[in-house]
Amino acid sequence: MSITQRLQVPEGLNVLVTGGAAGIGAAIAAGFLETGARVYVCDIDAQALAAFQARHPGCLGAAADVGREDAAAQAVHEAAR
Repeated sequence: MSITQRLQVPEGLNVLVTGGAAGIGAAIAAGFLETGARVYVCDIDAQALAAFQARHPGCLGAAADVGREDAAAQAVHEAAR
């Protein structure tokens, strides 16, 4: 049984994944997308984010350095919209 088969996601789940364009973050974001969750990804690397979104067209996101408080607040605000 795969992790996505075991993961029970409530209907209407919204997920914000920081650092989600590559590596572990991308795997987490892709897993939530596979379960039907609405996913917003932010990453400091705009090119990696564009590539991730090309592979996962249903994913929203923006380039952001969430190590900065103002950028983190903006990412949360955008994801909530």
